[in-house]
Amino acid sequence: MRLNSCRVENHLQPLKYGSGSMIALDTYFTSLSNGMPVDIKVQGPGAVKAFEEGKANYFMKRGQLNFSCATCHVAYAGKYLRAQIISPLLGQSAHYPTYRAAWGAVNTFEKRFQGCDKKVGAMPQKLESVNYRNLEYFMSYISNGIKINVPGYRP
Repeated sequence: MRLNSCRVENHLQPLKYGSGSMIALDTYFTSLSNGMPVDIKVQGPGAVKAFEEGKANYFMKRGQLNFSCATCHVAYAGKYLRAQIISPLLGQSAHYPTYRAAWGAVNTFEKRFQGCDKKVGAMPQKLESVNYRNLEYFMSYISNGIKINVPGYRP
């Protein structure tokens, strides 16, 4: 959202979230922090509300499989799901945007949320939805102290 705010302030058209141009800018600007630790603060009523909603979303079961994010990334972290090792919650956000071989491209954390929702039989939300933003905020806070390394790589 901040990238588009800056573009509008500078009399440029906003970019569509999830577009190649937006992902390229997001990747570039995030990579400028490579090697620095994630340092998310939860201060003020709006931030606390967003954090708590993101946390609730992370633990909420959904879809035909009745899975939450925690079902895989807490309870089954380190185990195999088909040919892939399930990553733990800690550190995930420090590597996004990331290149996934399955996508053949770099993409955003929210795009990954959509993929997870589809796999558990839940209706994916739109990119930049409040729920996805809050989920990303919660997950980023959990990764405080982990060094940023963008773009990451996943098979």
